[in-house]
Amino acid sequence: MRTLFIDLETFSSVNLKTYGQYLYTNSIDFEILIATYALDDGPVQILLGEPAIRETLGEILLCEDPNEWRFVAHNANFERLSLGKLFGKVLHPRMWWDTMALAKIWGYRRSLNDLAKDLQLPEGKQEDGRKLIDLFCKPRGKAKCRVLPHERPKEWERFLSYAKRDTELLQEVDKLLPKFPSIERNVWVADALINDRGVLIDRVMVEAATIQDARNKLQLRTDMMLLTGLDNPNSRPQLLGWLASQGVPLPDLTSDTVTEVLSRDDVPSAVRETLLLRQELALAATAKFPTALKHSLSRDPRVRGAHNYHAAHTGRWGGRYTQFQNLPRKSLKPQQQAEAIERLLRGDYSVGQAQLKMLVRAMVPGPITQADYAGIEARVLAWAAGEAPKLESFRRGEDLYVSGGIRMGTFGERSPEVIREAAALPDEFRPDWFSQGRQDAKTGELGCGFGGGIGALYKFGYSGTEDQAQHLVDLYRHANPEIVRFWYALKRALMAGGGKAGQFVEVVTLADGTVATKLPSGRLICYRNFSRANGEMSFRDPERGFRKKLWHGLAVENTIQGIARDLLAAALIQMLREGLPVMAHIHDEVLVEGDYLEDVSRIMGTAPSWAPGLPLVAEGKIMARYGK
Repeated sequence: MRTLFIDLETFSSVNLKTYGQYLYTNSIDFEILIATYALDDGPVQILLGEPAIRETLGEILLCEDPNEWRFVAHNANFERLSLGKLFGKVLHPRMWWDTMALAKIWGYRRSLNDLAKDLQLPEGKQEDGRKLIDLFCKPRGKAKCRVLPHERPKEWERFLSYAKRDTELLQEVDKLLPKFPSIERNVWVADALINDRGVLIDRVMVEAATIQDARNKLQLRTDMMLLTGLDNPNSRPQLLGWLASQGVPLPDLTSDTVTEVLSRDDVPSAVRETLLLRQELALAATAKFPTALKHSLSRDPRVRGAHNYHAAHTGRWGGRYTQFQNLPRKSLKPQQQAEAIERLLRGDYSVGQAQLKMLVRAMVPGPITQADYAGIEARVLAWAAGEAPKLESFRRGEDLYVSGGIRMGTFGERSPEVIREAAALPDEFRPDWFSQGRQDAKTGELGCGFGGGIGALYKFGYSGTEDQAQHLVDLYRHANPEIVRFWYALKRALMAGGGKAGQFVEVVTLADGTVATKLPSGRLICYRNFSRANGEMSFRDPERGFRKKLWHGLAVENTIQGIARDLLAAALIQMLREGLPVMAHIHDEVLVEGDYLEDVSRIMGTAPSWAPGLPLVAEGKIMARYGK
């Protein structure tokens, strides 16, 4: 197999940071200015302009045999999309290898310059590179014109030198970086294919929602002006001053402060109404409508590039642009949803901000298959730790919080038979002792699974005293002894730089001293610059660059979330292999265009070969529009 190293410098009037690489490369004035490339270990060559690129590299770049060529770039999807625009076709990601993706996987910083420093290369990028990119690759002035090479010849020569150095760095970085572990190469390819397909949106509905959002906000601001007499009630200093004049001085206007004031009985009606209007005006979720319009095209109503590969240290995805990873939890019921959308489309002013917020998911039209893993983190934790009773209850299909409550004793002295009889009743007929016992078990499962104590319980809404909270922590730990052993086995292995935690998780130390958790899939979560100073674990955060404390609960959480992510990744790969049109995944949830419920449930409910005995269940349905 031969290797083509390539780096491009491009021009487009579309802002890359704001609109993303898909819309950037689809701009009518998009142009590749410079391509620097090298073949294998050969010297770096410079090509100026698109005709030279077509003539020199066309035959290589149009090759579709991954056994013949591999194309290496940093943030390779940018080069892939740019060259796809040049050749008028979609270039398959299986031909491409991304050094930025490898940097993320192996715990390095992500930019090419930072990665070169992390790998201790003697010379990095030119310091004035960013200024040169701003000069030649971005539109200048109101006319948004290009600065041409002959207009700034000295800077152009430095720019060519900068571009050449990038490809030299690529060659050096590629030699030093470890390769893709296990299935992760296929995960990266699957991620690119899903981003290429994009998330389909109903632009007509989204346009109507955007207009209604603007109307609502104008009305809310007008109502606030009439109530307060302020010129700009959105102004924090003006509103705080007005509130003080009404006898309600506040230190700030944060959500917590406003909620606390609204809970009081002594607040004047004008103040209460003003703060309620401000709360409605501050709903951020409705901003997703204009954002979705901005990141799609009327002729092609899809938001592409919305998934950010390996955004978290655990390997989990992040969101971009419309941020499908951060959607409102609540949705309208199907009938209410249909009625609200009908009102929107006919320009009815009655759809308020609260309803608009619950329509955000509905921007994705159906039919779609929606499915997500049931209780995935609890299942993975029990499996990794070998907590046999909990695993058996999952295999029997029992309610986690009922079976957990029985083991923990949150239902008191009642027998399992009585508790299960109560669980079988409709919600409205369940006795209070059952509802409270199940809620306590749920809080214990959510708050204590990753080593949490009473503070974690309160974060999950526990309302008892500290003594009661500590008792619940003790109940959880007594009922889940293997999970507790797993926590401390993982901590001991990390402190020792090697060893097992349970049957499926292992800690290893790499040749450069990096300590890593080896997941069952074979992928590693790397803790670079790992320290055990004073008996406390810490490492260098790969995204922010500073040291981060690693206590055993965080290490367990990272491990379990990493395994859950790998399960989702394996399912996505299999879905694409079987030709299913996957368009989005959100945390542990998958969206597929069309009716594929049987296939999706089968794939997600089947554990991969590296997770023997893990009881997985996918809960899904067919939706006319996306909802929750």
